[in-house]
Amino acid sequence: MRRDKKNKLFFTTKRNRLSEQGFMLLEGLIALSAISIIVYLSSSIWLASLSTSQYDHFAALQFFHFVIDEVQIHQISHIDSNQINVITHSGDLITISQYRDQIRRQVNGAGHEILLRDVAKFTISGNANKVKINLEMMSGAQYEKIIVHYSQASGG
Repeated sequence: MRRDKKNKLFFTTKRNRLSEQGFMLLEGLIALSAISIIVYLSSSIWLASLSTSQYDHFAALQFFHFVIDEVQIHQISHIDSNQINVITHSGDLITISQYRDQIRRQVNGAGHEILLRDVAKFTISGNANKVKINLEMMSGAQYEKIIVHYSQASGG
């Protein structure tokens, strides 16, 4: 009987040892998979953090598009170094100017519609036919746009 117990103990120990080695292999494969996934995701996050934000670029393009619409549709009244006045067909005065670090739009001196934020410097020059706008953002990015105002020929 003792031999049977010894043999049984021997086989049980050998079987446990085999299952432990198999578990270690499976454990190693899972750990290797987890590490490879973490490395893959962390490299993607690291590369994304290196790329610069396109916020300033798109915000400036949208601002220029808005000003082009105002200038093309309405009549330019007055251009100062940091503001432009446009008169609408209904006689309203639209002013686009810098206020602190924002560029705002006002109608008849009232309201405060923000067109662009984080602006360090805003200059406008030109005349009734051409407007040149220079922007310098707080991030250091600089933008320039020349807008040509075409007078509408009177039809007859």
